[in-house]
Amino acid sequence: MGRETFAPVSLAVVFLQLPAWSRTMVFLALSCIVLLAGCATSLRAQEEQGAEQVLGLEVVFERSSGALELGRAPEEPRWGAWRRGEPITLGAADAPACTLLALYPAPKLHSAGQLAGDADYLASLQRRFGERGVRVVIAFTDLELPVPPSLSACSLVEDPEQRTAIAWGVSYPTAHVVLVDQAGNTVFQGGLEGDVRDALERAIDGTFAVAAAREHATSRRFVVGNYELIAEPELLAHVQRLSQHSPHDGLLLGLAYAAASFLGQREMAAGVQQQALAALRDEPRPLAVFADLALRSDARNAGLATALAGVMRPLVAGASQDPAVQLAFLRALVLAGQGREVGRQVAKMRKVVQNTAEGRLAFAEILLQDAIPVVHKDLVQQVLQEAPEVDPPASWVATRYLYELRCAENPAAAKAVLDRFVDQVGGGVALNNACWYLMTEPSTAGRYTTFALALAERMLEEKDTLDPFCLDTAALALFLAGRPGEAAELQGLAIQRSGGPNPEYAARRARYEAAAAGAPR
Repeated sequence: MGRETFAPVSLAVVFLQLPAWSRTMVFLALSCIVLLAGCATSLRAQEEQGAEQVLGLEVVFERSSGALELGRAPEEPRWGAWRRGEPITLGAADAPACTLLALYPAPKLHSAGQLAGDADYLASLQRRFGERGVRVVIAFTDLELPVPPSLSACSLVEDPEQRTAIAWGVSYPTAHVVLVDQAGNTVFQGGLEGDVRDALERAIDGTFAVAAAREHATSRRFVVGNYELIAEPELLAHVQRLSQHSPHDGLLLGLAYAAASFLGQREMAAGVQQQALAALRDEPRPLAVFADLALRSDARNAGLATALAGVMRPLVAGASQDPAVQLAFLRALVLAGQGREVGRQVAKMRKVVQNTAEGRLAFAEILLQDAIPVVHKDLVQQVLQEAPEVDPPASWVATRYLYELRCAENPAAAKAVLDRFVDQVGGGVALNNACWYLMTEPSTAGRYTTFALALAERMLEEKDTLDPFCLDTAALALFLAGRPGEAAELQGLAIQRSGGPNPEYAARRARYEAAAAGAPR
């Protein structure tokens, strides 16, 4: 691939082909390695990932795995006072059919925005499943945490000193939701973008199967943690199988669409789109996660954007405080070219996205994709003024670059931003890696194509001496920028310099050539 590290996609494929007992042993061994490594230095060059990426494993086995074992009772919660709702004793005879616990252990400064964003979807789950015996419980540490009015039907309980959150391995947003069945056993731990709906159904209907749930959770964590949006066909097949187990998992469906789109499998991508729109029509958060990934991976597909905008439109009002939903709807409107509605949506959601730095940056990035971005100049400038000036992450630099280029219409200022970033990164392999991961990591792919192209063109100033993996990176940047003919030519040079057969490079060149000839990607 286009960076000088190992290939996590290939490892994921090999891992998922192992027998279940072997996967368990590998999982435990790698967990120990990561723990002993003490958060070793990441080989990935994206500052915003930080210590979350250690050979692609730490995010999988430390942050996402949590401390709870599916099919077993969690450590007895050490709650404080129940602020709302009757106290619940997990596993007791009078326990709810299923208890959904959403934990917010951070101080108010951090938890307020997180809870506000989750509130609409949590409230909808309580409304839809309450008659079937589900209780939604919000557990919080900071006693001054403001609780949104939409959660009036949910229970509230204190978690003093984060005692239960720490014991349960809670982290936001990947592992802060825990489902416990009537017998008191854990049936799910994760975030709201995934298969919460499916886990609830299985817990209530009595169809939860421990072995299948554990295998699914392990495989999902590994795939998500090692996924790139130019996934190999084998990994795409695994993602599709995982989504069959959890048909309402917006993240898996989004990854499946993105991979199918890049691999040029347009019929498969259309099938995933149809599946997602049918399954997620009443699931605003998972639908938003799917929509965001699909739109970023297929930004030129106005039909996709129009279809997603139509499905999301009736859900937006019911998720008025959820930045994920509001941002995904805005992206659909922008890419569909629905300028007037874009303006109305921006006015409605401005305050909603101010709760987190990630939301503000995503807001600016989407506005910069508009056909006439200069009309959003003041809003984008406000976001950039709030960003860090010392060692800013690549995502912030890329947003600043695009602002100078498209809003300020100042190419000289944009070049200065690029020059500072190249000096900061140091060039060579590090510059290549920064470019590669901006294009392929699910968190950044499709957001910063223009900046990635600028980085690639900087590398190509030394084209005659570039290593094959750098040429591969630059070819991908050209392809994503809509220049498939040049991408194919450069990919051919990467193959020549690789010194032997490289099926991965050859497959990409074939895609670029097909696109250059006018065939569907």
